[in-house]
Amino acid sequence: MTPIWAHAIHTEECARLLRESLQNVGIVPQSQEVSQRMDVRDSTIFEAILQILGTQLQTSNLQNHLPLSELSHTTYNKLHMLWNMSQESFFQIAKILRIKTKLNEYELHRRLSTLNYQIVQKTAVENWNLIKTALGDRNKKRRISSLTANSPVHLISAKSSQKGRKNSRFWEPRKPNMNTQTGLSPGVLEDLRAAEKSNGINVWNVCCFIRCLGLGEPTDFQHYGDDELRVNVENLTSLVACQAYRIIPWYESADRAWLIKTYKNYGQQFTKLCEESRHRSAKDTKSRGKTEGLTVENQLEFTDHGISYKVFLSLKMLNKLRTGAGSNIDNWTTMFDSFPWEFDLNQKEFVRSWFDKHVM
Repeated sequence: MTPIWAHAIHTEECARLLRESLQNVGIVPQSQEVSQRMDVRDSTIFEAILQILGTQLQTSNLQNHLPLSELSHTTYNKLHMLWNMSQESFFQIAKILRIKTKLNEYELHRRLSTLNYQIVQKTAVENWNLIKTALGDRNKKRRISSLTANSPVHLISAKSSQKGRKNSRFWEPRKPNMNTQTGLSPGVLEDLRAAEKSNGINVWNVCCFIRCLGLGEPTDFQHYGDDELRVNVENLTSLVACQAYRIIPWYESADRAWLIKTYKNYGQQFTKLCEESRHRSAKDTKSRGKTEGLTVENQLEFTDHGISYKVFLSLKMLNKLRTGAGSNIDNWTTMFDSFPWEFDLNQKEFVRSWFDKHVM
């Protein structure tokens, strides 16, 4: 299935980029080797890509979790044209941007991931007629009305306003109505959908966190049954360790940042869930007060704050070594300064608070 990219050069700006590339190649004397002429072309293309992405990614703005503007048709068409001319150049972009910009590693990757999402969405819309035909040929196409709330993708029709395509019907992905599943208010749901486009939010993972933590509604985990409580803890444990957070860990993810911004009681609910689950586990095994801290709840809490479990175990051991009588570490500032792991302010506050409540 070949995507429709021919229109990419049918704009004045795209044509200008193409002419500039050809002119630069023409500057090189005919006597020079072909490889040298190709190097000039690739250099021109590469600079054009950097200029376009620098604007779209707003690389001069160092703000963390910066929302990106919607990917315009003009920018999308330029990238299509440049991709067709030199795909290899795109595979070097991330490495070059790490050198040329002052963005931290996580923020740069968050913005690149968001841009990738925007490109994928526009490509699906542009090529829906081809996708629809391919699905139909394989008897895999379903009526839109048959899609349920559990379907991975919902599609809505929208007339294209592009010149020459007024009679065409295009489709764009849309998430199903989450109101009945998560209790999200219309305002929160609208903000979540907007954040999906501007920050690359993973809607499904975020909604799972909302449900498991009971965010946005009165929730008392003491009234939960043992199985329901255990399933919620297991679901969150699986989520924070899933493939989606392999490169950008959960603590640095746009998903967690959105939850904290939207729900002021996120941290409180997270702690309450783990505390209640920890309490019941200790009660069931009759080992409360004897545990060495090797619990899924401890691991989940520290992972949520971007602290590996190995670091947690080191902190626990250091606490024991420096407090023979079982009291807390006296000077946390000294400990943080001497510890090989670098803690940010939020992590320091969490560690102090956690060990104040859990003397081991």
